[in-house]
Amino acid sequence: MATFTWGKLDICCSGAPSGWRSTALMEMLAGVCCAEFCEPVGCWVSHGLLLYPPDETQADNSKMNNMEASVEAIRIYLLFSHLLFLINLKGLNMDNTEKVPLNPDSNITLRGGLYIVSTPIGNLRDISLRGLDVLRAADIIMCEDTRVTRKLLGAYQIKARLNSYNDHSDDARRENIIEQVKEGKAIALVSDAGMPLISDPGYKLVRDAQACGVYVTTIPGANAPLAALQLSGLPSDQFCFLGFLPNKSGARQKMLAPWKSVPATLICFTSAPRLIASIEDISAALKDREIAVVREITKLYEEVRKGATDELISYYQEHGLPKGEIVLVIAPPIEEGISDEAIYDMIRIALKTMRTKEAAGFVAGNTGLKKNDLYNIALEINSEIIKGDG
Repeated sequence: MATFTWGKLDICCSGAPSGWRSTALMEMLAGVCCAEFCEPVGCWVSHGLLLYPPDETQADNSKMNNMEASVEAIRIYLLFSHLLFLINLKGLNMDNTEKVPLNPDSNITLRGGLYIVSTPIGNLRDISLRGLDVLRAADIIMCEDTRVTRKLLGAYQIKARLNSYNDHSDDARRENIIEQVKEGKAIALVSDAGMPLISDPGYKLVRDAQACGVYVTTIPGANAPLAALQLSGLPSDQFCFLGFLPNKSGARQKMLAPWKSVPATLICFTSAPRLIASIEDISAALKDREIAVVREITKLYEEVRKGATDELISYYQEHGLPKGEIVLVIAPPIEEGISDEAIYDMIRIALKTMRTKEAAGFVAGNTGLKKNDLYNIALEINSEIIKGDG
């Protein structure tokens, strides 16, 4: 039986070799059991708990193989977890301070206004400290779905008044929210996941609130389109977010067509059942592009699959459609250089029906080349034509 010191509590544990001593108990990592025997330093590591032998001789005598070490360390973890439960049950704290109450007073008083709060897109820990402060202090939290938001608040022991606000909310609903802000209430706006307004409700509410002169601010955070762009490995200096692709093929191609020549990476949402059809329509509207299919961002099965359109279609036809929420990141168009011969040909053709200046402007509009350079080429061609006629 060994005795360890945890805060101001003496703990007896039969799961560790006799005579071993405990250092500090690190942060308990919820839901993760990490235990192993560290050979180089001769210590046990169990869920943040470090147990050291009193001397190297005893460490050598206490060694066991890795499997046995893991089993023993897990036993230690389970014993301490049970003890932690008993301690919390009695209202004690390891540093001998008072137990933290729900919605602790962190000396934060929010001014009346509309607070746009970003929420996690998969991992509940992906929320900012400021976001939690605002959710604790807000008078009302406007939610896309109160059931989803209640799970997030429950994870952080936040009790709050929840009301729904979604795409179906009418003008009267928005007016009521703004009136409460004018009365001095702090109202937080959240969506089910990510940043409100980004393919989520809130645009009209923010627009109307600003028009009425009330205070509006943002608490930024997790965002699926930007996270997908980071993971895609595609150019990120210029990008455009297109939102959700339409459900039908014709509407998708019509939406994508204007972006064909835009020299930027495109980001859009689609669903798993429409993934193959969406990739086919991207190929038809934008020609062959490299695409990154990014799904389940920040979750256990996060995945990035990148390839040409035909490669991705073949893969998903063979392996089946993926599950989860999907973001498509589409590479910008490949820049194709125009040869000097092609430029001369274009100007010669244009000069048959246009004056020199008009021909230079026409070719410049179709190639993106400088008009002055093309004008000089047009003068040169005209000179050649005149000499040939002479």
